Amino acid sequence: MPSPDPEHIPRLRRWSAAVAAAVSAVLAAPSAGQTCASPVEASIGSVLMQTTPGNHLVLTGLCNVSTTSPDVVYNASWARFVPPVSGWYAAATCGAGFDTKIAALADCSVPGTVITCNDDAPGCLTSAGQPYASRITFEATAGVATFIAIGGWGSTTNGFASLTITTSAPPPPAGCAIAATALVGTNPFNTTASTETLDLTGRCDPGPFGDDRIRRVTWFRWTSTVSGPVEVSTCGLAAFDTRLAVLASCDPASAIACNDDGIGCPNYTSKLAFQASQGVAYLIAVGGIDASAAGSGLLRIDPAPAPPPGCGNSANACCVLSPNGTPGCSNADCCTVVCAQDPFCCSESWDASCAAKARVLCATCAPATCTLADADVAEVEQCGAPDSNGGCNNQNGTTAPLTLGTTVAGTYWASNGTRDTDWYAFTLASTTTVTLDLRTPGPGQLFLVNGTCPQTVIQSTAAGDVACPAMIVRCLPAGSYRAVVAMSAFEDFPCGSSGNRNRYTLGTAAVPCDAVPPPNDECALATVVPAAGGAFPFDTRLATDSSAAISPGCDEGNGLAVSQDVWFSWRPAAGSASVSTCDAADFDTRIVVYRGCAEPSSVACDDQTPGCAGGTGRATFTADGTTTYRVRIGGAAAAGRGTATFQGAGTACRGDLNADGAVNGDDLGILLGAWGAGGIADLDGNGVVDGDDLGILLGAWGPCTTG
Repeated sequence: MPSPDPEHIPRLRRWSAAVAAAVSAVLAAPSAGQTCASPVEASIGSVLMQTTPGNHLVLTGLCNVSTTSPDVVYNASWARFVPPVSGWYAAATCGAGFDTKIAALADCSVPGTVITCNDDAPGCLTSAGQPYASRITFEATAGVATFIAIGGWGSTTNGFASLTITTSAPPPPAGCAIAATALVGTNPFNTTASTETLDLTGRCDPGPFGDDRIRRVTWFRWTSTVSGPVEVSTCGLAAFDTRLAVLASCDPASAIACNDDGIGCPNYTSKLAFQASQGVAYLIAVGGIDASAAGSGLLRIDPAPAPPPGCGNSANACCVLSPNGTPGCSNADCCTVVCAQDPFCCSESWDASCAAKARVLCATCAPATCTLADADVAEVEQCGAPDSNGGCNNQNGTTAPLTLGTTVAGTYWASNGTRDTDWYAFTLASTTTVTLDLRTPGPGQLFLVNGTCPQTVIQSTAAGDVACPAMIVRCLPAGSYRAVVAMSAFEDFPCGSSGNRNRYTLGTAAVPCDAVPPPNDECALATVVPAAGGAFPFDTRLATDSSAAISPGCDEGNGLAVSQDVWFSWRPAAGSASVSTCDAADFDTRIVVYRGCAEPSSVACDDQTPGCAGGTGRATFTADGTTTYRVRIGGAAAAGRGTATFQGAGTACRGDLNADGAVNGDDLGILLGAWGAGGIADLDGNGVVDGDDLGILLGAWGPCTTG
C-alpha cells in the first residue's frame, strides 16, 4: 500500500481534529430541557449548553434585548450562577454555533426581576465568525444566585453554546451619552426598561441605607438657567424607592450630589440641592435603590428652591406655646431637629403632632412615654458593639433568627450620620398573616423586607413615626422574610441617650391567611367591567405594589403612595362616571383612574371621601365614551377586602346602592343602616343620610332604566 502523500497529512490531521471535536461536543452536550426551575449549575469558567425548543423567555417591555427582532430569548435554556464574592461579572456566548440572545434575572419570576439582556455584543463572534454572539455584565452578591438564560435570535434558532462566566469591571454609564434633554419643571421618566447601574462607591453616598449604587438608571441632561442653588427632586412624584445623582460628566467620579430618601418625601422618593452655574450642562441620573425598584414618575427641576425652614418661622413658633396651650419646646436646637423631620412644623404651624415629635426627638422637651412589652428573648448585639446583625448593610449579610409568636428586646442607636439596623429573619411554610409590633421611646421605624440582598422593602412604618406601637400587619405567601428595626433619625441618639430611647421591643404574631394572589394584580391583567358598571368584590391582601405614577394633585395631605393594588378595565358611556369603595371595604382604600396602562398621569383619584367610613371613598370623572379606563384600587398603607362599585352615565339608578340594576329592599336596608351618618347612601350629598335621601330612593323604586 503506498504511503500517504505528505502534502495531505496536515489536511488529514485537521479533518481528524475536527471530527474529534465534533464527537466530543456531542458526548459532552447536555440534554435539552434546562428550565429556570431546573437549571444547569454554572461557576466561573465555561459550561456547554443546548437550547430548549419552545421554551421562550418573553421580555417585551422589560428589557430591550434586540433592535432587529422581538424582545424574546427564543428556545431558552437556563443556568444558575452563585458568585463566590460580591462584585461584577460577565456572561458570554462568544464562539457559539448559532445566533444567540442572553438575559440575567434575579429569580425565576418574570416580570420584575430582569437584571440585563443582550443580543449582539461588539467583538463577540459565533463559531462561523459572525457578530451575532452575546455578552452581558451584571452585579451579583456573594452567595445569592443569578439565573442566566441563553437562547436564539428567532423562534427556529437552536444549537449548542458555551456559557462563559468571568469577573468583570463595572460597565461604563452608556445611557449618559444619549441622555434626554430636561427642562425646568417636571420631566416624565420610566426606568422599567433600563438595565444600567451607576456605581458611586467612594464618590458619593446617597444615604445610609443600602450601598452606594443607583440601579435601573435613566439619564437627563440639563443646562442651568441660573447661577445658584438648584433643587432636583422625585419627592412624591414616583411610586417606587428612587435614588438621584447630579454629575458634571459621564464619569462617576464627577458626581456633585446624590440622595436616596429626601426628608419629608413619601414612598422613599428623593430630593437634593446643588450649586449650579448658568449655562453649564449637568447630567442627572434617576434610578432605584435596587434592581426591583423601577417604574415611571416625574423629575422636578427647580432653579429657585425655597430656603429650608428655620425654627420659629410659623405663626405658632415652636419655641413658644401655641395659643391652644399645646406644649411646644423652648429649645431652638430641638426645633431644628423636629423641623428636619417635618418641615410643616416650622413653615406652617407647630401643632400637637410637632409637639409629640419634640417629646420623642429631644431630651430637652421631656422623654416620650412608651411601655415596652415583656420580652421572651434579648438581642445578642449590645448597643455600640460591632455590628453582628446588620443584614444587607454589612458585608456578610448576618441576621438574627426570629421565632414568630415571641417578643425580642433590643437596642439601637443613631449618630454621626448613620444608624444601627437590626435584621431578624423568619420563614413561612404557608400563607400567613404576620403581625410585627415595635415599641420604643425613641424615633423607631420598622421594615418588612424580602429574604435576599439587595433587599426589597415590602412594607414599612412611617419615618419619624412617634406611634407606640408602630405596627405592620401583612398577609404573606410562603417564603423567607426579614424584619428590620432602625431609628428613623441618623443623629442625636448615641448609646446611653436619656429616657431609654435606645431600647425597643419587637413583638410578633402569626395566624393563617386565606388570601390567594389576585388575578388582576397588574394593569395588563385588569378585570373587565361591563360598560353598564356593577359591583365587583376584590381582595388586595396578596397583591403587589404597582409602579404607575400618580398626579401630584391627587395628594390630599397623606402622600401619593398606593400599596397592594388591583386593577379594573372599564369603558363607560360618555358623561359622569364614578368608582366607589365607600363603606364597602375593611381598610383605608385609595382609588386612581388612568386612560391606559402606559398613561403617566391620572385622570381622577380619591384618598378618602367625607362621610365614608374607614378611609374609603369615591372617585368621580367625566368619561368620553371612547376610552377604556384603567382603575387602580389599593391601600394607603394597608390591604384587605371590599367591593368596588362602578356607576356610569345612563346606566345606574340614583338609588341603586348595591349596583344590582334595581332599586329594591336591599338598597333600602343599606340606606336605613347608614341613617344619620354619611357615605354612599347620602344621595343628595348634604353629608347626612336622612328623610330626603329616603324620598329619592323610594322615587326611583323598581328596575333601573337606561337613557
